Amino acid sequence: MKKKNTDKDNLKNSYLLCQRFLAESKNYILFSIYLFTFAVVFGIFLNTTPEMTGKILDYLKQIVAQFNGLNLPQTILYLFWNNLSVCIITIFSGVLLCIIPFIIGLSNGFVLGFVAKHAVSLDGLTVIWRLFPHGIFELPAIIISLGLSFKLGVEIFTRREIRHNLREIFRIIFLIIVPLLFIAAIIEGSLIFLFR
Repeated sequence: MKKKNTDKDNLKNSYLLCQRFLAESKNYILFSIYLFTFAVVFGIFLNTTPEMTGKILDYLKQIVAQFNGLNLPQTILYLFWNNLSVCIITIFSGVLLCIIPFIIGLSNGFVLGFVAKHAVSLDGLTVIWRLFPHGIFELPAIIISLGLSFKLGVEIFTRREIRHNLREIFRIIFLIIVPLLFIAAIIEGSLIFLFR
């Protein structure tokens, strides 16, 4: 009983440390929200040429084709590992003067805006409800990853608390990003399987 309480206290303390570190990183996370939102709006309102639209749709078809032949658990695991690897690459690519996370934020936001606009033009506004359920878990993970990436990049450049930042970033990956992405993968995988 005592061990259970100790484990629960340790987990609670770990989440409190995550919360504190995210609060310390709020300016970087806010910047990520602005960047991503700008890219989404740009993706919605940009009038793409037929050639550009065709290239983006071909790219999206290639992504969808990767799910052919996968059962539900395989689809969920594929989505989870793919999204987790993108988040981890995003976070640690911040050390390269924050250029890669900036590009990742812009490109992912743009594609999301483009897909939302294209889906609505084909199936109406109700299609948004297919994107929304997993997005409420996946988008915070992406935004947090971008924010941590910018924080890591700026603070490694200024040599501030590198070891502390890395320790807290790993804690956030395991306790916040992994659960968010796993829930998102279950929802998204189920929807892909359902509407196949």
